[in-house]
Amino acid sequence: MGIGVNIGNTLENTSAWETGWGNPRITKEYVDSLAVMGFKTVRLPVAWDTFARDGRVLPDKMARVEEVVDWITGAGMFCVINIHWDGGWIDSSNKQRYRKTYATFSAEAERKFRGYW
Repeated sequence: MGIGVNIGNTLENTSAWETGWGNPRITKEYVDSLAVMGFKTVRLPVAWDTFARDGRVLPDKMARVEEVVDWITGAGMFCVINIHWDGGWIDSSNKQRYRKTYATFSAEAERKFRGYW
């Protein structure tokens, strides 16, 4: 898979998604420039749960992930998508907010995790 690069602080932002931490939107030109620089793999972290309702990722968010992945693979690179911190629901230290998944990868968290994948 060769030398890789991370497109972080975009699709895993849990407040305003792609531009929530001040980054610009990902563009095809940016993705193409990564390939020109010789990168072979792109890690694309995503906050799935933050942008889901009733266990389903919102269609516009899924379409955006698909668009970026298509640009990456279309430029001849591998794309590694991962679920990122996503507000902490997987094994949160926030017992008040995530009672069922507090400090553990619970059966409920596993069902949700598998459902997104």
